[in-house]
Amino acid sequence: MSFETLKKEICSLEYDYRLELKTLIEKYLIEDKRKELLAQHLDAAKMAEAGELKFSDNTEDLLNSLEK
Repeated sequence: MSFETLKKEICSLEYDYRLELKTLIEKYLIEDKRKELLAQHLDAAKMAEAGELKFSDNTEDLLNSLEK
């Protein structure tokens, strides 16, 4: 099914079904974002364990590391 066909099918649905579909899509997007954040967290944890991350409470050191 093409995206255009899908859009037409959605438009032909009753209001309540479109509203439910909107709610489901929002829920799925939130879940996708959570999965993405978890993957980023796990990558950062691996980098921290490997000593690839540098931590500092000195603002100038942090700014300098960002410029590199």
